[in-house]
Amino acid sequence: MRINYNSQNGIISLFVLFITLILLVFVIAIYYSVRAEAKLQARKELEYQEIYSKNYEEISNVDYATETEIIPIYNIDELNIAGTNSYIQIKNKIYQCGREKSYILKDNIIVDINEKIKTKSVDFNDYKLYSSTYLLDKASYDLYYYIDNRYWKLVSYKKYEDGNYEIKNKAYTEKEFTILDDLVFNQSGSYDFYAVWTDENNEFINEYYDTQKINSSKISNLNIYESIKDELGSKGEFYIFISIGETI
Repeated sequence: MRINYNSQNGIISLFVLFITLILLVFVIAIYYSVRAEAKLQARKELEYQEIYSKNYEEISNVDYATETEIIPIYNIDELNIAGTNSYIQIKNKIYQCGREKSYILKDNIIVDINEKIKTKSVDFNDYKLYSSTYLLDKASYDLYYYIDNRYWKLVSYKKYEDGNYEIKNKAYTEKEFTILDDLVFNQSGSYDFYAVWTDENNEFINEYYDTQKINSSKISNLNIYESIKDELGSKGEFYIFISIGETI
């Protein structure tokens, strides 16, 4: 029996080549996987550096919160980050502020209305204090606004379009917010209201003050709401505040 060594050698060569190709593909896959992981880690480190410090050594000893830690909120910037899944450093700890996390107000938050509205930094997030989708404890503290030497609570706002200014009496969303049904009014007393509205580009348009007695928590019974509707454009935002006095 004659053995064809050339044919046998060819089969062996093809087998070796096939195994080599498999190993090469495996090595390349591992290489790119490790490279992608390194890039991801580098991007995270760069993000931390850019957000929290110009010098990475300044944050190298900062602790990272566990998944179950309650996230403290001390100011409006931290409240704005809540629920966005972004990272933020509070005190000496870094938290990832996911929607499913628990938060707690650790101090009263005071926001200057002139600075917020007239510089176009609108982004009101009062709804986070009331919406059930945000686990935010505000038992001891609250969010207030300041203008005209007085403190105010935001009771209603709407980001509207197509001339639709209608708003519910109880709504806790990013585009529509009303807490009138959560408030208790003294029907024998008068209350000061303040309204401000912007155009679709968040440019300040006008403001309006009004004082009235409240006999119903319906927003349609607020004189200030009825007064500003004629001034609103087809698209924009309006905000209505109630005065709580010169002190909190």
